[in-house]
Amino acid sequence: MAKLVLLGGAAGVGKTTITQRYLNENPLTLGIEGDVIIAMMGQWIDYEDAARELLFELTKCMVATHLKAGRDVVLPYLVTDVSHVEAFEKIANESGARFIEVALMADKDEAIRRIFERGTWGEPGTPPLTKNDLPIVERLYDAMTAELKKRPGTIIIPAIRGDVETTYSQFCAATK
Repeated sequence: MAKLVLLGGAAGVGKTTITQRYLNENPLTLGIEGDVIIAMMGQWIDYEDAARELLFELTKCMVATHLKAGRDVVLPYLVTDVSHVEAFEKIANESGARFIEVALMADKDEAIRRIFERGTWGEPGTPPLTKNDLPIVERLYDAMTAELKKRPGTIIIPAIRGDVETTYSQFCAATK
């Protein structure tokens, strides 16, 4: 049975790292990296709201297509709207796939430290983060944690700084 793994967590906490590691070990699993897709839209930064809506629709189509082909999908996703999670869960159910929701978690200070150490939001071509971005980063973290409370079945995995092996092992155990 195919599965959809929604891998939540704050920006910069390691979602892409864990996803890529999983893809390297699981042939034909699709990892959908929204940061890469949105950056492929012309002038997306100038039309960010519309671009993000299109990205959501494209992602749903990609998830559905891959699951219907009987293949797994890992979706690293900063969840700030629980209706997005519900939409992906519905697609998994309609495709006869398992839906597994996991969140990599670091406390707020650590999550903020990590994204600023990374230096950018994640989308290719975006400018470096500055102190002016701090309120946005804080709001996104707060929105993510608020939405996470609405999904009590989410499997929480501590995102341990510098210990990708332990985090990845826990991710694999949670998604079997």
